[in-house]
Amino acid sequence: MRRFAPAASAEVVAGFLPLDAWHARFIGSGSEAPHLIRGTFDVHGTVRRALLHSTAFGAYDIRINDVPADDSELKPGWTSCQWRVNLDVADVTAHIRPGRNALGITLTGGWYTERFGFRDAACRVYEGAPAAAAQLTLDYEDGTVETVITHERWHWARAPVVSASLYQGRSPQPATRRPRRAC
Repeated sequence: MRRFAPAASAEVVAGFLPLDAWHARFIGSGSEAPHLIRGTFDVHGTVRRALLHSTAFGAYDIRINDVPADDSELKPGWTSCQWRVNLDVADVTAHIRPGRNALGITLTGGWYTERFGFRDAACRVYEGAPAAAAQLTLDYEDGTVETVITHERWHWARAPVVSASLYQGRSPQPATRRPRRAC
């Protein structure tokens, strides 16, 4: 049996967000087609900590300044959307830089728009188009706090795939169109 000595000290940060602290809006293109969502924000000062809370009705990948926010795939994972939506949290302090920054989301239907069943009997369980929401909290060294949220003024564009399905696979855009990226 191997024994480990306890660490002298460690900082533990829980990613809980009280209900009254959530201000992000769910946004999307309004269609089932995969798409990219992008917003920019400016950083004025030295950031001590940056926590990103995000979720979606669908599957998403989120990037800050073209760097993945974390190593998760198919976020937020399967969930019963009629009862709850899982909220992901990531410490993205290392991805934030002084000046202009970009937050990009690649969004597809995932489990939310998947048709379950066989052949003509396959049907969707949930109604509506995919949508994502993100809230980035920037804690500055001087004690000020700034919150960046998704909202209706963010931009969206079609993703470099025409369709994406957990069971039917994905279909890329024809080669005549240049692929886009979220960030």
